[in-house]
Amino acid sequence: MELSRVIDEIKRIPQDRLSEVYSFIHFFRLGLESGSPQGDVSELATKPMLKPLSPPSNYDFSDLVGRLTWQGNAVAVQRSLRDEW
Repeated sequence: MELSRVIDEIKRIPQDRLSEVYSFIHFFRLGLESGSPQGDVSELATKPMLKPLSPPSNYDFSDLVGRLTWQGNAVAVQRSLRDEW
């Protein structure tokens, strides 16, 4: 298949969906480079795609609750960062 035909199809994809196409192409290429066996492409179509590379401006951090831990004195670190300004 010609590369120009692939590029023509990609140009027809809406801007807000390009991150999904990029994720598919990127991970497909990584699989080829690593030599790992590739699954059926239709299998990939049923899996949820990765989120866009840049988070939305009003990102909800609730999915991180309980996963992050801080070891040390958080107030002291905040003060040192504040004093850098």
